[in-house]
Amino acid sequence: MGEFEKDINGNIQLHHTNSGQQLMDNLGRLCNEKGYLTDRDGNIIDKNGRQLWKVTDLKNGEFIKIFPFLKFNI
Repeated sequence: MGEFEKDINGNIQLHHTNSGQQLMDNLGRLCNEKGYLTDRDGNIIDKNGRQLWKVTDLKNGEFIKIFPFLKFNI
């Protein structure tokens, strides 16, 4: 997950890059609409840039929830 400010309702506040094409967190790292850090291809990565999930495995910007306890509110 990226680092974000939240509004009064607890929703994360995303920022757009200078080109307006992609989203970024408070530290200027690329992320998707769900707040996960991404590379330029849209794959979910960790803070060290290692790929965790391929963009083709995502559904609506989220990885597949294999177990019910994986669902959480950021």
